[in-house]
Amino acid sequence: MVHTDTELRKTLLEACLVLDHNRLIHAYGHVSVRSADGKTILITPRKGPALIRSPQEMLRMDLDGKLVPDRKATAKLSKRLAASLKLPLELFLHTEI
Repeated sequence: MVHTDTELRKTLLEACLVLDHNRLIHAYGHVSVRSADGKTILITPRKGPALIRSPQEMLRMDLDGKLVPDRKATAKLSKRLAASLKLPLELFLHTEI
């Protein structure tokens, strides 16, 4: 079953909430999923999972670890929040898996 990016972003947010609620990730930790296009990954930003409030905060990166701008997703975020979102340092663990 192919999921839309909207569904995948919501699933990532739910994963963050579950991990935080069960105290499986404390300050940092990241969740990722391969996008429907098969060429990019949606990944949680460099911030604690409990601090992520919106599916639009998930970042898109290519398999080389480069941020892929996603104006449609970030359009609903404040400019300040959108500018503060950074890829996690462990991004290559996610692309290799």
